[in-house]
Amino acid sequence: MALFVRKRVYAKRDRPRTMVQAHPLIDFSSRGENRQCEDAFVWREGGKWRMIVRDMGVFGHDVGLIMESDDGLAWSEPLIAYQPVRAYVEQPPAPRDLTKYGRLERPQILLRGGRPAYLFTTSQGGRYETATPFLFKIVQD
Repeated sequence: MALFVRKRVYAKRDRPRTMVQAHPLIDFSSRGENRQCEDAFVWREGGKWRMIVRDMGVFGHDVGLIMESDDGLAWSEPLIAYQPVRAYVEQPPAPRDLTKYGRLERPQILLRGGRPAYLFTTSQGGRYETATPFLFKIVQD
């Protein structure tokens, strides 16, 4: 199955591909101020679909969101999945030329035994002021 987020639609990856709905799968535009999300990572766990994305205005621009679904089409209200970089590491002030400094992007999850074990992300900054990867161990209750 292919999943398109950020004002895109859902399509099954059957051959040939078929459009399931004509409106966006995840659409925060009704909340105003161009709120949206990007960089979706979707997995199946415990009989539910789960999605982690980078927030683009729902709670802010520097956190991640997590949502779940029974069918992969209707999604729950988002919750905060991860915090800004400053919640995990101390960084010097942002250089003027880095516009995405301090936020974690492109979240991906390593599953072990069908459960999330590690979160991989990246952020601007670091020693060479370029992309710096982050790896977080996921601790579940």
